[in-house]
Amino acid sequence: MWNRPRQLARSITRVSRSMKRRCVALVTDMNQPLGDCVGTSLEIKEAIQLLKGEGPEDLKELVLKLGMEIVRLAGVAGSTLSAKQTVERALNEGLAFEKFKEMVAAQGGDINVLEDPDKYFPKAKFVRKLPAPKRGYVHTINAGMIARGVQMLATPKKGKKLDPAVGVSEIKKVGTQVKQGEPLMMIHYNEEAKLEGALEYLRSAYRLAPKRPNPPVLVVERVA
Repeated sequence: MWNRPRQLARSITRVSRSMKRRCVALVTDMNQPLGDCVGTSLEIKEAIQLLKGEGPEDLKELVLKLGMEIVRLAGVAGSTLSAKQTVERALNEGLAFEKFKEMVAAQGGDINVLEDPDKYFPKAKFVRKLPAPKRGYVHTINAGMIARGVQMLATPKKGKKLDPAVGVSEIKKVGTQVKQGEPLMMIHYNEEAKLEGALEYLRSAYRLAPKRPNPPVLVVERVA
């Protein structure tokens, strides 16, 4: 299962070494969505939350691990603990968000959009839950199925742009216990005609089981 990702990670680091450049690759689990949302506007708002030290734990964990590698490779931090503290401070004290605003402003963007994303980002007209068909634990999630479902909601009519407002949020992750009828996710959509087709993919993405599965490991391997 992980052979091809490991081979890719090793190829990347091998090329880097041949060019006398330090490089680290993290092989990460992509068998479920990262974070709580899928969809353009929803994901951007989630990223803004993260830059302010908030947001879902799995997304925060991966950003922390990647950030630690970056500051160590750059020579900003000399130890794992120092690297972790540097990245945590940037997130928790809002330094990461301030730097992002600087980057947006330097490219002519409107930072007011970042300060109040709920005011500026488009919202879907309708929101409905995807109910769990039975009681149990979320055993597996097919991330590709969720992507296809969101793609169906966002695909435009001919001559129009992709709909950035649609998507899914509050995704129940692997290992979460749910009751029958409890939402596995919330679906944000604008057109009823597209919803039924998307629901087929979103329902098929989940497999529930009576026993709690082993918790998934976010970072499978570090390759340096």
